[in-house]
Amino acid sequence: MTTSPHDRRPTSAEQGPDALEGIVARVLAAVAGHGMTAISQVPSSGGPLVELGDEHMDPVAFTNLAAAVGARLFYFRRERFDPELFSDAGVPDGGAGPRLRALVAEASAHEGRVSAVEFAFQADGVLHLWRQEDSWCADLENRLDDELDGMAAEPTDGERRERARLSGSRVDQLVAGLLQLPEFRLAASQSRQRVVAYHAFPELVEAPNSWQVLEQAGTARQSAFDAAYEGWEDQLPVLAGELAQTASWQEATNQRTRFHRAQEFLQQRADGYPPARRLVDLLLDTPGLRPQRRR
Repeated sequence: MTTSPHDRRPTSAEQGPDALEGIVARVLAAVAGHGMTAISQVPSSGGPLVELGDEHMDPVAFTNLAAAVGARLFYFRRERFDPELFSDAGVPDGGAGPRLRALVAEASAHEGRVSAVEFAFQADGVLHLWRQEDSWCADLENRLDDELDGMAAEPTDGERRERARLSGSRVDQLVAGLLQLPEFRLAASQSRQRVVAYHAFPELVEAPNSWQVLEQAGTARQSAFDAAYEGWEDQLPVLAGELAQTASWQEATNQRTRFHRAQEFLQQRADGYPPARRLVDLLLDTPGLRPQRRR
C-alpha cells in the first residue's frame, strides 16, 4: 500500500526543537491538498465542542477527517511561550535562589517560541479541536514547581526554622494581603500564585509553614472567584447589552479582539478575577453579540 507523504507520522528527527512548526507545515500542506482554506485563528466554541489530541489521532489524520466531512474552512493557531510565569521576583540571594534564577534564564530563552498548536474545523454545528503542547514547556513548568517546593521546604537548622515560623495571626494577615493583590487574583495556577506570594512577601521564602498561607489564600481566592461569578449565566443578555455599548467593543474588528474585549469586560466587573473560558464563549454567543452568518 502506498502512503502519502502527508499521511505519515513525524520521524524521530522531526521531533526536535521545532517539532510543532513541522506539524503545522505538514498539516497546512494537507489542507492545501484537500482544497480547504486555512485561517490562522481558532474560533471560540459557543456551543458543542469535541476536544482531541495525539492520543486520539495524529494531526494529519485530523485534517483528513475535516476534508472527509466536507469542511471548507480549517483553523489553526500557534501558541507562543510567555516566560512571565517564571519571573524571578522575590528570589532570595542564597539557597535556592541561584537555581531558580538559572531556570528563569532558561525559560526566557524560549520567549516567543511555539509552545502549543491548535487545529479546528466545524461540522454539523460542532467545533472539533485538536491541540498539542510541546514537552519542553511542560518540563519547564514541572521543574518550576519542584524548585518552588524546595524553596518552601523546612531548613535543617532548627533554630532558624523556628525564628522564621509564621504565627497564626501573621498567617491570617498574609492571606488577607494576598487576596487584595490584583496579581494574585489573576493567578489561576498554584505555580503562579506562589511566585506572586514570594514576590509580595519575601518572608514566605524562609518560613517553614508558608504552605499554610499559600493553601488558605488559594482556597479563599477560589471561593471569591466562585462568588464573583455566581449567577452570571442568567444575566448574559444584560451583560451583552452593556458590552455592546462600550467603545472598546464597537472598535473591535476581528474575533480575537472581541474575545479579549469580552474577557476584560467580565474581569472588570468581577473584582479583577479572570472569567472562565466557558462564560466568555457564552457571552459572545448571546444575541446582540453573536456574529451574523451570511446566507
